[in-house]
Amino acid sequence: MDKKQTLVWMVVFFVLVLLWGRVAPTILKKLGYEPAPTNSAQVMPVSTTNPTTSPATQSTSPSTQSISTNGWDVVRPAQAFEQTLGSTESHDHTWSIGLTISPNGAGLQRAVLNEYKATQKNPDPFTYERPGVTYPELTRSLAVREVIIDEQPVDLTGKTWGFVGTTNTDSSESAVYELTLTHNGAPALTLQRTFTVYTRAAVVAKIGEISYQPMGYEARVVTTFKNLTGTPMKVRLKFNGPSVPLTEAERGPDAYYLVARAPKGIVSTTPWGVDGIKASTPETPYTDLLEKAKARDGQPYWIASTTTYFMSILRFEPLPGTSAPVDWFESVDARALTPDKHGRDREVELIITTKPTTIAAGAVSDIASEMYVGPKKREVLTNDHYASMWIQYDRSLIITQGICGICTWQWLVNILFFILKSFHYVLHDWGLSIIGLVILVRVLLHPISRKAQINMLKMQKLAPEMERIKKKHADDQEAMQKEMMRFYKENGSTQIMGCLPMFLQMPVWIALWQAMNTTFELRHEPFLFNWTWIKDLSKPDHLIDFANWGWPSFHLPLLSFVVISGINVLPFVFGALQFIQFKIQPKPPTMTPEQAQQQQMTQWMMLILMPVMLYASPSGLMIYMITSFLIGIFESKIVKKQFAQMTADEERFRFVEGETPNVQKPAVRRAGAPKKTGLFGMLDELRERAAQAQREMEKNRRKGK
Repeated sequence: MDKKQTLVWMVVFFVLVLLWGRVAPTILKKLGYEPAPTNSAQVMPVSTTNPTTSPATQSTSPSTQSISTNGWDVVRPAQAFEQTLGSTESHDHTWSIGLTISPNGAGLQRAVLNEYKATQKNPDPFTYERPGVTYPELTRSLAVREVIIDEQPVDLTGKTWGFVGTTNTDSSESAVYELTLTHNGAPALTLQRTFTVYTRAAVVAKIGEISYQPMGYEARVVTTFKNLTGTPMKVRLKFNGPSVPLTEAERGPDAYYLVARAPKGIVSTTPWGVDGIKASTPETPYTDLLEKAKARDGQPYWIASTTTYFMSILRFEPLPGTSAPVDWFESVDARALTPDKHGRDREVELIITTKPTTIAAGAVSDIASEMYVGPKKREVLTNDHYASMWIQYDRSLIITQGICGICTWQWLVNILFFILKSFHYVLHDWGLSIIGLVILVRVLLHPISRKAQINMLKMQKLAPEMERIKKKHADDQEAMQKEMMRFYKENGSTQIMGCLPMFLQMPVWIALWQAMNTTFELRHEPFLFNWTWIKDLSKPDHLIDFANWGWPSFHLPLLSFVVISGINVLPFVFGALQFIQFKIQPKPPTMTPEQAQQQQMTQWMMLILMPVMLYASPSGLMIYMITSFLIGIFESKIVKKQFAQMTADEERFRFVEGETPNVQKPAVRRAGAPKKTGLFGMLDELRERAAQAQREMEKNRRKGK
């Protein structure tokens, strides 16, 4: 099949793929297949009923309040209701979030981000911070698990707290829950938890000239201890940490815990993969999340649970009038409750233990924290409040691990994102913006990649001579190395220069990869103004989505981090382009048949593995990679032509001592042809004089003069 036929078939294939999303539903309906209805029950309904008019929600079970541990008991509250703060209505202009407080443990029953949809097809608000299905009491976010009084632990898991009331202002709403403990029948300690949610326009603090505005995504949680006895008591609290948001990626790992530390006010984070949390055993009952942070210096002061697009963060409340946090974390421990499950089905217990607090007789003490519940969006996390010293939530935008973390530079990712957003301002399509960004980056890096490819072409051309030198000095490695170095120097080529340009490009490509993976704006955005089958750049391209045709729960694990939930096209297009690039790109000189065979095997492994590994990648990321490969193929062809021209020019003007210079003779002007004037005439005259001088030199050489 020649190039023209290949091009025609590729065009036909892409036309069919582009039209699939519009033609397929009609064809399938005529064949008797109907798409499965959209599951609108993915988001649990949020009750906004006034608790004073809903006695049915009151907890009346006396058995849940009896603990009888070392003489300690819990007083059953008069009323216990769920209470919602903020708003759960879609696109509310006053509130950004809606928090529903559960009386069970005084924790979060759910958090609603009313500005963002649950899924592209489900218009209900995105909801998370919900307790797990299997172990709800162990995974309910912020729920109190245990209070330790004078080193005596009192288990409060699942205990019902009484609803005290709410307080409303122009800029906030608060709800108070209370639990009273008795010791040997006498009141001893009252725990009170106050949750406060702020409006979008609320200013929570003003330090210096900066007014801190959390944009409505931050809630305040205060736990108050009231000593009801006549003697001092030392109190510590254990409660659940923030739960991991619902993961939206089909290619993991996607869920992480982050521990932030700031020894000098500059934040750095330590990640823990949620799927890496182990189940408890007698030898290792819990995983200490502070272990790495303590080992790397700096007292941790906020804990985050995050996925690609959403996160929850719990941090110390700053000291009044400053931005420095109060230090009250003692330990943060985690264990997998369902270790055999992964991703969105995995339930992890995260327990935060506070440092001991001594409360005088009849006195009151409290610990306060701020909780961020919102999108992992640069526009939000880089505002004056979240990006300020000590807080710096923008450090959670990129999670770096392994050797790639060394050359992942936040400032470079921010620059690339700014360029991407600028392209979107002009093109109004995020997919086209990705293509524009990749083209710009490839053009800017062309001098470096061109140098690398030319060096590889030179090495390929010099391969026979290099092989001759190796055979000549096969028994003397030192002599062979010296001869090879001399040969490289004479021909202006080195193996190091072939690799150096690639290393120089690595930080840019890693930053571009991170920018594609962490751009919140790609979520639910179609490609090419919704005219293609790609409806969500943050998801795989799904030419055929199994969920739309009756198999919503079909998720076939391809690898440990890849799941098949539909038929994707872009990974196969990427594989085809990869094959083409392998065929045309300059290859390093192959010294032995064994090395050639090994190189060929490596290429075929890459051709098979890369589409498989990238099968569940977001379509925005695949568009970036396909565009880059297309430009790389075009670039390789241009560089090959340029190198061929350079080689031809070198052969034309090559001079070897003792031989006639290999210079082409200038064209002879035909008799009667008009003589050129001006600049071209001067050039012709100079060429004629040079040719005449060359003939004279050759004549004198032959005469032996």
